[in-house]
Amino acid sequence: CFVSNENLLSNVNGVINAVYLKCDNLGETVQTGAGAGRLPTASAVVADLVSLARSVDQGSRKALPMGWFNVDNSATLVPISETSARYYLRFTSRDACGVLAKITSVLAENNISIETIIQKNVKDPGKVSIVVITEKTQDCKASKAVDAIDALPEIVEKSQVIRFLA
Repeated sequence: CFVSNENLLSNVNGVINAVYLKCDNLGETVQTGAGAGRLPTASAVVADLVSLARSVDQGSRKALPMGWFNVDNSATLVPISETSARYYLRFTSRDACGVLAKITSVLAENNISIETIIQKNVKDPGKVSIVVITEKTQDCKASKAVDAIDALPEIVEKSQVIRFLA
């Protein structure tokens, strides 16, 4: 995802690792520390995520890493489809009249507001790249719109979707 300048993570630089948490009772917090290097850090993060997923999936009552919360506290994971964010969407289409209108119509049909839109030629003749940055919208609406846009006959590649971390 992209991280906006307003997010606490945007202040993390160099070889420092960070974990961003956002929850109802705590609000936003960032835990930081020195990194152990790219591969050991990635391995540790994946191991922690697998451990957390197994605990939640199996209804385990054991304490989770660092004692952040206990499954007994009835913490619930929110499906990503129910979350909201701004999105970077990149579409590659044939260079034809009306393509931009079709894309913006699909976004409007899904109640997605556009913050920025840019159309540029790409290396392949006859193709253009259309980049849209949306206002904050629900993930389920963004996914539905991108699926509909990808189904347009003028779209020649699978669209690229990147969430912004607000």
